[in-house]
This record gives sequence, structure tokens and C-alpha cells, in this order.
Amino acid sequence: MKAGDLLVSSANTLPSWGIRIGTVSCVSHVALATSSSSVIESAPTGTRPKSLSDFLKDNRRVYLLKRPTELSPHQESLLQKSVAGIQRDGYNLPRSLTSGFVRFGFWFWLVCFLLVNSKLIFDYNAPWLILAGYNFLMGLLFLVIYTCAWPERFNRAVDKLHLPGFMKTDLEKHFCSQLVMELDQSIGGGLSKGVIKIHELRPKDIKRRAIKKLGYECRRIKPPII
Repeated sequence: MKAGDLLVSSANTLPSWGIRIGTVSCVSHVALATSSSSVIESAPTGTRPKSLSDFLKDNRRVYLLKRPTELSPHQESLLQKSVAGIQRDGYNLPRSLTSGFVRFGFWFWLVCFLLVNSKLIFDYNAPWLILAGYNFLMGLLFLVIYTCAWPERFNRAVDKLHLPGFMKTDLEKHFCSQLVMELDQSIGGGLSKGVIKIHELRPKDIKRRAIKKLGYECRRIKPPII
């Protein structure tokens, strides 16, 4: 393992099972290697560095995603500075849930839009006023989903609509995959390059993108026997 590599994992916990079922994946968590023996992750205890041995103890199944090329000295320096400045208490659970629900919401919206429209047109021969009203409501729903997909966009909407401040997302707190994307972007690692900003990436999305788009090598790490 070297700085810049990724570790994706799962654990025998209820949240991990929920994420895996909700995202149809074998992984529920992702961390970024900062050296050959340490990682940084965002967990319920906060965003903190952790030794590789402790990370392996806390997770049941761990996959190492090895970068195709090592970080340059400049990139390693940027990574260490970013890691030092990003550590904090707290975990952004609402933001992590939104990243999953929004993806589901887009597919649900598309199925409902196509299915109900076809029913109204071909089965019920609905008048244009009903069709227009339904499509207007679906357009509003799409706008809501689109706005909720990225917290910066959602926070601007809250300000413009003069909604209560407690509704805004705390951008200072992270969840695991968003932390990894932010750190990777700070060093120009390539994970965020060319990403269509429909929703924030989940651990499953990062694993798939790293392997298929960037050529990361994936292998399973066996947790140490205690």
C-alpha cells in the first residue's frame, strides 16, 4: 500500500448492511491511504487518521485499490497538508444518506414519468389538461431532486427561498466517499475528473470508477488473525 491508494470495505454492522443493501454492493465504506501504514477516513467518530492495522480490525472485508502510478512528491506534500487541515469531529450522516437516496430518486422519477405518461396517453386517453398538470408536477419533483443532489446547490436554494437555517447541510462535516473525493481532488488524483454531477459518489461508485476508468488494481486484503 502507498499514499493515494484506496481501501473499500464492509463490516458486520447494521449501517454497513443497510448501505450494502441500499446500493446493491459488497462494500459500504472507503478510505484513502496516506502512507504505507496509515489511512484517513470519515466515520461516526469523526474524520481522523487511522493505522492500517486498526482499519483492518474494524472491517470484515477490505479491498485495496492500488493506483496505477505513484503520487509525485508534490502530490504527497499536498495530500499531507490536506489531511492535516481536514481532521475534525462529527460525521455528516444526512449528506451520506442523500447521496444514496438521490440516486434512487432519479431512477424512481424516470420510471414514474414514463409509465404514468404512457398509461394516461394510451390506456386512458387523458385530456391535455391532466397531462400538462401531471408533467408540471413531475418537473417540480425533478427540480427538487436535482437541487438536493449537491449540498452546495441545496444550501443556495435554502437561502434564496428564505427557509430556516437548520435545513442547510453542514459542509464542514464529511462522509467517507465525499472525504476521499475531496482529498483526491486536492492532489489532482483524477477520481473527480469527468464526473457528471448528478449526485455525490458512494463507496460503490468510487470503487467502480477507480477500476474501470482509472485502471486501479483491486485485490482483497485479509484482516489479520488476532
